[in-house]
Amino acid sequence: MDAVKRLLLPMIAALTAALAFTLPAAAQEPAPTPLEESFEAAQWADLSVTAQALARAAGRNSATSPELKTLIDRLETAKKEYEALDQAANAARGGASEAAKFKAKTLAEAADQAHAEVETLSAELAQKYPAYDSLVAPFPIGLKQTQGLLRPDEALVMIHPTPNGTYIFALRNGDAQWFRTDATTDSLRPDVDAMRFALDPGREALRGAASHPGGLPTQFTFSRQTAYRLYQQVFAPAQPVIKDAKVVYIVASGPLSHLPLSVLVTTPPKGNDLDVRALRKTDWLIKSYALATLPSVNSLKFLRQARNDAAPGRGFLGFGSPDLATDGKTRDLVPLPGAQTELLAMAKLMNADTGKQVYTGAQATEKAVRENDLSNVRIIAFATHAVRAGEVEGMDEPALVLTEGGVSGDANNDGFLTASEAANLRLNADWVILSACNTASGRKKAGDDNDEVLSGLARGFLASGAHSLIVSHWRVSDQAAAQLTSAAVGYYVGGKGRAEALQTAMLDMLARGDATPANWAAMVVVGEAR
Repeated sequence: MDAVKRLLLPMIAALTAALAFTLPAAAQEPAPTPLEESFEAAQWADLSVTAQALARAAGRNSATSPELKTLIDRLETAKKEYEALDQAANAARGGASEAAKFKAKTLAEAADQAHAEVETLSAELAQKYPAYDSLVAPFPIGLKQTQGLLRPDEALVMIHPTPNGTYIFALRNGDAQWFRTDATTDSLRPDVDAMRFALDPGREALRGAASHPGGLPTQFTFSRQTAYRLYQQVFAPAQPVIKDAKVVYIVASGPLSHLPLSVLVTTPPKGNDLDVRALRKTDWLIKSYALATLPSVNSLKFLRQARNDAAPGRGFLGFGSPDLATDGKTRDLVPLPGAQTELLAMAKLMNADTGKQVYTGAQATEKAVRENDLSNVRIIAFATHAVRAGEVEGMDEPALVLTEGGVSGDANNDGFLTASEAANLRLNADWVILSACNTASGRKKAGDDNDEVLSGLARGFLASGAHSLIVSHWRVSDQAAAQLTSAAVGYYVGGKGRAEALQTAMLDMLARGDATPANWAAMVVVGEAR
């Protein structure tokens, strides 16, 4: 993210509001308030991270969608050409000779033509693939329009850390306020990294952490005091606005995108951080609200417009517990016998035919995913390994691990369902459950500067038409994953909304099972909460 843009956030709002007073009275429409202007400015500052990353992934789509792939390739080429010409035109300006002036003019005209081509292709993409375009290149929506999307028992909290403070926007259907705290991007990052380090049982946060500014975290026990301090810095100011809400949508950027806010602590913690009784009595944020993550404020508009036309009798499909090659790219991955149990438990709750609607072992291939009509399935679950970009040789994007099948070298059945391949599926699912490690955050390793709001896998499934996801922020044990996902599906089938279903499953585990946040807090709902 451009640091200058973050620094300018408060100035954008102030300048726009000030300019309104300079216009003649007859020319003025009702002047936007500083809150309205700042709300949109904050969205602009964060949109490009998610949008550009998904566009790069989708640009590598397989040949099953040649028209979309061609259009994206043309758009990306046009953008690169425009950027190069614009840079050259800027560099040529200022020359005193006629030749220099002519060169600058020619380059500027070429840049204008290239920009026009970008606009034309962008419009064509938006017209032909409106759902895809809404997620890939979302535009800010106004504060009042956002409020109109919220139901009476819902709230939205957008948290926007910058180098000079954190801006918090709290919205209800009939109320909206904004706040600023002194917590900066740099001051928040060490606390978030320390919490992630303590939460990740596999110590995934250690990978590549030698480059972490300030060194590695040293605290292996999750600190509830740190969680309480973070809550005061980034969430507590919003409480007066949202206190009566049942469901809260979270739009968080910067380092906060790597942490499920369910682990924030709302009152000073008591007792020992390792004491199960103290953990169960802790006022975790998840006890107050059912939480759902959004990739952008704009995505709520798209999700609310989406309609689920899934046909009866095709309620569930599950893929997972793949056969892992001992001499191939998956040789370092361990088998997941609990994944099959997890899928069968969810299938039973959905009254699915486990012989025809659950694919495990040799049957859990990319071919099986593609050969099923996914457009009329309510819940699609994957219980398997996930790999990050670069984690497996030759893989430049994240992927779900499935069973390799078909001819060697066949990218469409190589045992890796990549983010771009996921984006190319055609879904209309209520829920896609990605019960695999690290399917939530876009960060590749601790301490890197990649503050993408969601992983490529999550963005890919949203772009393919999923209304909501369950994703995980870190590696979870087979037992904990199965308990959370099956309980959440059970509560959803029983009538609870998706965010409330996962919230209830978490509280069950916290009260009667494993009270360690590393197990109950790993998963989050992304997308539609109801």
